[in-house]
Amino acid sequence: MKSIRVHISDDKYTASVTILSDPAHFPDEKDILAALKKKGVVYGLLTDHIRHIAQKKRSVAMETVAVGSYPNGCLEWKLNIATTRKPVITSHDRADFKNLERYNYVHKGQALAEYRGQDNVEMGRLVTGEQVEPAGIYNRLPESSDFYLDTDGKTLRAARDGYLLRENGFIHISDVFFVKGDVGYNTGNIKTDGPVVIEGDVRSGFRVESHSTIIINGSVDAARIYSSNGDIIIRDGILGQGRAKILCGGQLSCGFAQDAHIAVQKDVVLENYAQNCVITAGGSVRVTGPKGVLRGGTITADKGIITRDAGSERGVHTDLIIRNYSEKEGTGQLWKLGRARSEVVKQLSYLNKRLEFLAVLKKNKAGISPEKREEEKQIIEEIKQLREKRRQLDEQEMELIKNSEKQRVEKEIQITGALYRNVHIDMGGIHYTTMADLRAVRVYRLKDDIVMESLNENSRDYDVFVPEGSGERG
Repeated sequence: MKSIRVHISDDKYTASVTILSDPAHFPDEKDILAALKKKGVVYGLLTDHIRHIAQKKRSVAMETVAVGSYPNGCLEWKLNIATTRKPVITSHDRADFKNLERYNYVHKGQALAEYRGQDNVEMGRLVTGEQVEPAGIYNRLPESSDFYLDTDGKTLRAARDGYLLRENGFIHISDVFFVKGDVGYNTGNIKTDGPVVIEGDVRSGFRVESHSTIIINGSVDAARIYSSNGDIIIRDGILGQGRAKILCGGQLSCGFAQDAHIAVQKDVVLENYAQNCVITAGGSVRVTGPKGVLRGGTITADKGIITRDAGSERGVHTDLIIRNYSEKEGTGQLWKLGRARSEVVKQLSYLNKRLEFLAVLKKNKAGISPEKREEEKQIIEEIKQLREKRRQLDEQEMELIKNSEKQRVEKEIQITGALYRNVHIDMGGIHYTTMADLRAVRVYRLKDDIVMESLNENSRDYDVFVPEGSGERG
């Protein structure tokens, strides 16, 4: 047995023996097979050739005695998700290149690919017995937490929600949908569930929709951008041509806006200007740049409007509107708190008088009965509880007054630069149109009047005044 040396090739597809022995001590067939088995060679044995070597009893060197089988055909992971863009065919048998089909948003547990064989596929096998799969596309499981193999061993499923992307020959799931370049005919309209990042512009006539945040690193032409629950961020600006529409469930941040219709539930924050726009904000409208201006159009906000300039030197008509300017809710709450506080004070007054009466009885020689003593204890405890309730009502009243004052301050228009003539101001139905240019003013409503207050502490022209013609109701 010691005279048999077994050699296995690096790829394990062949095995050979070297036997250096005289005929008298030459190993027989069983000895050779036993030596091969000891080294792990169990498949592809050339038994006839091994028998021939044993019978000849002649020394051999690197004689092949086992040959494995190579795999044939090709196995592959077949994706069940279409990742190519195809135009939608309309009822008139025309291709709509704006609405391209895309089914690349996947949900956790969704089947993404199946492992299947093609015709004439044969598994390979090494001389050591291991099976070898044919080479193929996606033949190996992706080393990623984005996927998992089902119990059937053939179905690849998504481990989380997201966008199925194929990049550089690999697939992965991303929380964010990326558009490299512009949104146009090469992409069609974009409609997604999660966040969207667009590296370029959104061209005229196209639409981007999402339930989440949309970030556009370029500009928006005469397009439509909708985000039902997230923010919209446009790095450059909007050149709407009167046809752009921006609807947002969160906040809009934008470089500039021109000839566009904008409606957001929270704030609109512009860096440079808004010109000839119709803007409606559930929060405030702010132009933050040092040369910021609101010129033309209608700007409506629930809380406040802040900009450097409003209108233009030529008197371009501009509407600035603060809507829902009502103090009824706060006043009603204050009235309810006042009523509750009066009731507490009334009860305290009665109980204190009763306690004083019991104190007088205690000074008598006979004293007070056990029943009166129990009543005294109950009154003392009730007074303690009522005083605590009055303290809580006082705190609620102070907090409500602070909130009402804060709301009043928020519901104002601040012009840090020029408020030009022909700017129409509407403060909850109280109207005023500027007849001349003003500088650095705060505009707010006080009861049924519009009040203007100078932001310049050194102003000699005015401090606080009610402009002539304000107080008119529309």
